[in-house]
Amino acid sequence: MKIHLLKIFLPLLLWLAFVQPVFAEPFQIPARPQAYVNDYAHMLNPEDIARLNAKLRVFDQQTSNQIVVATFDSLNGESLEEFSIHLVQAWKIGTKQHDNGVLLLIIKDSHDIRIEVGYGLEGVLTDAVSSMIIRQDMVPSFKQGNYAQGIENGVQSIMQVTQGEYKGTGASSQQNNNAILSFILIFLLLHFLSAAFRYNNLRGTSEDHGWRTFLLFLLLTGGSGRGGAGRSDDDNDDGFSGGGGGFGGGGASGKW
Repeated sequence: MKIHLLKIFLPLLLWLAFVQPVFAEPFQIPARPQAYVNDYAHMLNPEDIARLNAKLRVFDQQTSNQIVVATFDSLNGESLEEFSIHLVQAWKIGTKQHDNGVLLLIIKDSHDIRIEVGYGLEGVLTDAVSSMIIRQDMVPSFKQGNYAQGIENGVQSIMQVTQGEYKGTGASSQQNNNAILSFILIFLLLHFLSAAFRYNNLRGTSEDHGWRTFLLFLLLTGGSGRGGAGRSDDDNDDGFSGGGGGFGGGGASGKW
């Protein structure tokens, strides 16, 4: 009787052990979001999310560095590092020009934290610094169950480390730089025209110098154009819009 039951259940056990995992549904990465803070694990309240979103939106606009926060309940069997890379590639965090994106990833069930750093910020947000932010700035608050404070600490530390990297590539800074450059060019051109006119007066000539007027017109009209700010023209200024930043596995992981 025991042998008969074993013959019946052995194929089923073998299927569960070897065949079923092959057909297991892989972890589905969410579509690229429109927010900087994406709390799929429900670790934050709406006020915390709104405050962090506003802070990260302003930071992005001022520096073009994009920091995105994501929380998930579990990894569904996938490794933390692999999932993190898949996520940043799908969401395209950071600008394509500067690769200046950062992902702060929290997995609730396994108590995992990872900071994934884009190529362009690896020089300042190193693996050692990322590890220090996790251990010193985030883990103590997480152990107390204060996830909002821990995430706030992590975001603030990342901002402080990366601020100054690619400074002036944000939209507002770029516009200011263009205005200053235009003013300098106009001043130099006017100085050149003034010197040329004085030289011609000394020579007693009255030639038509209309080309100089035309050159001045081009400078005045062209100098007011907007330069690139490290973000594409179709970016949403009110929310996160990835630009295609590159990642190579830089960063650090930790637990609370």
